Amino acid sequence: MGKISQFVKAGALLLSMAGCSSPNSGGKDAEMDRFISDLMGRMTLQEKLGQLNLPAGNDLVSGAVKNSKMAEAIRAGEVGGFFNVKGVDKIYQMQRMAVEETRLGIPLIVGADVIHGYETIFPIPLALSCSWDTAAVTRMARISATEASADGISWTFSPMVDICRDARWGRIAEGSGEDPYLGALMAGAYVRGYQGDGMKQNNEIMACVKHFALYGASESGRDYNSVDMSRNLMYNVCLAPYKGAVEPRPLTRGDDRQLRAEALRVAASADVIVAALGESAEMSGESSSRTDIQIPDAQKDLLKALVATGKPVVLALFTGRPLDLCWESEHVPAILNVWFAGSEAGDAIADVMFGDVSPSGKLTTSFPRAVGQLPLYYNHLNTGRPDTDDTTFNRYGSNYIDQSNEPLYPFGYGLSYTTFRYGNLQLSAERMAKGGQLKVTVPVTNSGECDGIEIVQLYLHDVYAEISRPVKELKAFRRVALKKGETQNVEFVLDEDDLKYYNSRLEYGYEPGEFEVMVGPDSRNVQHATFVAE
Repeated sequence: MGKISQFVKAGALLLSMAGCSSPNSGGKDAEMDRFISDLMGRMTLQEKLGQLNLPAGNDLVSGAVKNSKMAEAIRAGEVGGFFNVKGVDKIYQMQRMAVEETRLGIPLIVGADVIHGYETIFPIPLALSCSWDTAAVTRMARISATEASADGISWTFSPMVDICRDARWGRIAEGSGEDPYLGALMAGAYVRGYQGDGMKQNNEIMACVKHFALYGASESGRDYNSVDMSRNLMYNVCLAPYKGAVEPRPLTRGDDRQLRAEALRVAASADVIVAALGESAEMSGESSSRTDIQIPDAQKDLLKALVATGKPVVLALFTGRPLDLCWESEHVPAILNVWFAGSEAGDAIADVMFGDVSPSGKLTTSFPRAVGQLPLYYNHLNTGRPDTDDTTFNRYGSNYIDQSNEPLYPFGYGLSYTTFRYGNLQLSAERMAKGGQLKVTVPVTNSGECDGIEIVQLYLHDVYAEISRPVKELKAFRRVALKKGETQNVEFVLDEDDLKYYNSRLEYGYEPGEFEVMVGPDSRNVQHATFVAE
């Protein structure tokens, strides 16, 4: 692996030389500048254009490298890198040709869609985000980078940081949900895991923060569609994860009739029915938008028949997006949303279902009551005639006549085998001085019968501002491990950075005045308190 490591490091070095030097950055960067200037001076226009060429290596998946059309292009200096070529032997042959059989010997950059694992497959990114565990996501990316770099891959097209508020969009599965704060933390966690501490080791690979900004806000939740957006929404919501990727914050630690008949025969002899149903993998991801986001009809018919047996039913729900689960929520005693969970899915699901592990995940996307509610997200604006957020129709309010505004399951929602009781919310003061801090404290008790982990969430609302602000915004969270019967005082510390936003002039700051702080187990069930920021 010595030579392949050298090739990879050389390729990464060329990229850093081309993009990271500055006039005042010292002797090392000046040396890089001279190297690049000399190399560029010796390159023909065709060779320069070749460095911009990143073809997909489809013909190399099963074919030989040496005599392929791509090999001819490499030798001619017409390729700067490759996309999605897998296998250390193929990549080594390509790098050897680039370094030893071309005029300038420039190594290739080899990139791949290492999105949630390379050899070891992890849960999809949307599922990973529901752990609210940035340290775990960093470990996942570190393992992925180690495995991919061993093949000679030096560049991953991850993380996908688009904020998605419309569950019809298939690529919602590739991101971290609807919230900019959590999305920013997750973006930084991915980059930290892939790139390590400044790309100093051979087992670190370059991250690519994607997609082209605002891509995830396409009209009608349809892939490749147009986007029309205000600058305020762009700066305050959609760009936050991009900033989080380049300025990472500290880690937050802690289905046909024969098959249906066969399934019913098996269920007849069971004490408890575990129904593994939901979307197929092809129903989410790129170019997989849907207008109907219920589980497929054949599977719902089977589920209804299983429930009709009168036996306890556990629904293990496989999905890459939030689904309309109104019928399931009303009729199925237990639902375990497992997303698409990767190589260890079976063991993980069994651990939870048999009670060896108490689930602690929380949703990072709102689950709708009907597709007509979409796009649906918790951090919406108040509107001129706000709805009362109950389940009844309110004439002349901003609501529907046939459905509540409220999601079926809100952002931040998740159940456990134990229960958690929240005590009274306390603020350290009624006012927060300019440049000062405010402590928010709430006692949380594990009031159930087993140990568990609770994700305590803090939201803020700017009551009076120059432009309309969301009804609530996630600003902090804590993963708290509690023994049965144990109580912990969970503390958050707010400062003026938590109050800032981009105003109508795209100035980043806040206006003094009243703010509402909310703490609870999810975005819907919260306690309220107010303070004045000076």
